[in-house]
Amino acid sequence: MLQKLFPKKRILPIAVLSAVLTLLIVTGYEIDHFDSLSFRPITAVATAGTFVICSFVLAALYCLMDRIHFSGNCTISRKKAFLISFLILIVLYIIFLLGVFPGLFNFDAQAQYNRYRLNLISEHHPVLHTVILGFLVTRFSESVMDIQKGVFVYSIVQVFLSAMAFSYAVSYVYSKLKNKIALYGMILFFGIYPPIVLQVLSATKDSYFLIFFMISVTMVLEFFDDEKTFVSRIWKPVILTLSVVLMTIFRNNCMYAIPVLWILMLVKSKKETKKYAAVMTGAFLGLFVLYKVLFVPAFVTEKVNGREFYSVPIQQIMRVYTSDDSVISDSQREIVEKLFAEEGREYYPAIADVPKAYIDMDYYKGHKKEVQQMYLDVIRQNPKDAIEAFLAVNCGMWYPGCDLTLYPEGIKGYWPIECLEPARLEPVIPMISDFFTGFEEKVFSSQKVIFPYLFAPGSFFVLFLAMLLYATEKKKKGFVVAGIFVFVYWLTFLLGPVALVRYAMFLYVMLPFYLLLPAGNKENE
Repeated sequence: MLQKLFPKKRILPIAVLSAVLTLLIVTGYEIDHFDSLSFRPITAVATAGTFVICSFVLAALYCLMDRIHFSGNCTISRKKAFLISFLILIVLYIIFLLGVFPGLFNFDAQAQYNRYRLNLISEHHPVLHTVILGFLVTRFSESVMDIQKGVFVYSIVQVFLSAMAFSYAVSYVYSKLKNKIALYGMILFFGIYPPIVLQVLSATKDSYFLIFFMISVTMVLEFFDDEKTFVSRIWKPVILTLSVVLMTIFRNNCMYAIPVLWILMLVKSKKETKKYAAVMTGAFLGLFVLYKVLFVPAFVTEKVNGREFYSVPIQQIMRVYTSDDSVISDSQREIVEKLFAEEGREYYPAIADVPKAYIDMDYYKGHKKEVQQMYLDVIRQNPKDAIEAFLAVNCGMWYPGCDLTLYPEGIKGYWPIECLEPARLEPVIPMISDFFTGFEEKVFSSQKVIFPYLFAPGSFFVLFLAMLLYATEKKKKGFVVAGIFVFVYWLTFLLGPVALVRYAMFLYVMLPFYLLLPAGNKENE
């Protein structure tokens, strides 16, 4: 039995991944429940037990993956599968949209709308998204204070594009499996799974990023399936390049991961198609530079103050400053008090928004060396506090049991079912908005049962790591290339101000691609 679960070739990979997962789970539990790392006898016992459980769960999962076999006898064409998926998703999304009419105008949408209307656009939010949102909302609004129709039009456009992107991914996976159950299962996943539906209905840059992320990942997989056929259809390299450009534009931090994707495509592509990969890379660089040089300056009227880049240092400083047990001198405290307004000298473990909002960037720029030296000294004197502050602010991205913080001042939540002023939530189908509101409450009222783990970002990250290891063993080149890019992109969120569900949605939509990995799939044998 043990030999079947742990064949020799898998012992080391499973042991390494189990050790990583154990570290994430034990560390996450300590940070989430006690806001600190402790080294107690019970911790050692829990670590050993978690390692054993992770090892057996991974071994069982991989054994199951080895034995999965799709019949592949469905005769529906890929084009028809795309059309079926698109029509079903459009109907479902519009019904849900009517339930939260005119759409979830939340998160940053209010600020972006006001900045567009007042011509105060900056690169704090992706400029293209601010322009699209601002144009659609203002163009179709009755007045400045009555933007319901404008928000609804914006939401409809986003719904249409989301359904297109998801349907393209569904039709691709279906074309490899030829299984009707898999087809409709994927459609239902994208159509009714609450986190994805809420993302589709939410007026945020993450929704547009997700659209082009899906197209990009799907086309990367297609490229490595059959490189010659892919490049022979000129529209595919063109769309792949455009989708990667737009994906990068709609999430500023994506630009730090994109070089990894292009380098891997250049290295891993076949000799005869390397030139096409090089052309796509060059076209991406050219288009992105044109966007930055021509489009952005045409709309930007304000400079970014840069405070977003300092979320982790801010948290570390605030943790030390507010702790009774930390080592901090009077001169260091004096610098902190000049750097942050009094109302911003607060520390909330999982969110940096409060002190970040009250940092005096002019003071920082004028006393940069002094502030940086203070920070380095504080970190050196309080290494444990610094590590714990870093882990606490991104815990939700990698620990499945994390109790997510959604609002400033540490208020817990999942996804706000709301419209920010001047938009108003006016459900045409109230039971839908009631369901979503109840869903958010239920996620955070049942932490001791399995329900919350089905929707946690950390759960999807753990699953992603397991599938990436399996794909590496099975030499699924396309998935490994896409997976490494996804992992590097995930790393960029560890330096962010807070771990939100919408930040991790790219991990959620990877789920259907895992159906391509089982060795029993005829297409993959």
